[in-house]
Amino acid sequence: MREDKAINEMELEIDDLALKLLALHQPLASDLRFITSAMRINIELERIGDLAVNIAERALSLNQEPQLKPYIDIPRMAEITKNMVKEVLDAFVSETPTWRGRSVSGTTRWMT
Repeated sequence: MREDKAINEMELEIDDLALKLLALHQPLASDLRFITSAMRINIELERIGDLAVNIAERALSLNQEPQLKPYIDIPRMAEITKNMVKEVLDAFVSETPTWRGRSVSGTTRWMT
């Protein structure tokens, strides 16, 4: 929750840098696709940060109540989510198209 302001500032900085690249260098084809994709990903990462803050705030309030059962799945879901975001970002940065259409690690465990 302490990092929310920093995440918001990074989003603005990345967006500003991307707009400068577009305006000053007028990229074409793959460079243009890369920059516009980065801008869209930037928005989603900021949104993930906002949602993480909401989850943390709710967890703090729920922690005041007696626990109904052990929190076994929550740490596992957090790890799977973290790995999914990392895999997709790694694929974007390395420009690896093979991640498309394949299952990102761990998703089937939670979707079935």
